[in-house]
Amino acid sequence: QLLEAERGSHLRLDGLPPEDLLLLAVANGHPGLSPEGAARLHESTGGNPDHALALLNLLSSHPIVTDVGPLPAPRDQALAITSRLATCDRRTRELVAAAAVLGMRFSVAALRSVTGSQTPAEQITEAIEAGFLSEVPGTRGRELAFPQVLIREAIYHDLSNRVRAELHARCAALGGPAAL
Repeated sequence: QLLEAERGSHLRLDGLPPEDLLLLAVANGHPGLSPEGAARLHESTGGNPDHALALLNLLSSHPIVTDVGPLPAPRDQALAITSRLATCDRRTRELVAAAAVLGMRFSVAALRSVTGSQTPAEQITEAIEAGFLSEVPGTRGRELAFPQVLIREAIYHDLSNRVRAELHARCAALGGPAAL
């Protein structure tokens, strides 16, 4: 808060690259992680060291390398995220669920199409203020993203199979590479 004054500036910190995740794994008692596993761990965590360590402690290195699909969010972190989302308005929860199916980054136009809402501004504002979504810089609010992979994964995996399938069908109706 002190740095948000006139004399302060924001410093954006990116996640650790896969090669640093390998070093982090070894330093924390997980020497079996391969470069392929580190790449998958990076893809699933965005390089967030806390998330990566939680997954390394949750899973052995073998499923990180051999399984397919997204890695699960650690249960305590996923529960904290979904509990916080439960306090939002129903329409905001539905919007964030649709966003989770669209992916890490998506257009507001696609979100409107998937949710069927032509005026989701109030829900978008609530989702941003609650920390579930953020505006993509330089897009003038036309694109949104999840600020962390963990948030998207927790919300996505909390959806029922029926809701997830329905949202995927709506996303597929958009066509193009995003539909896949």
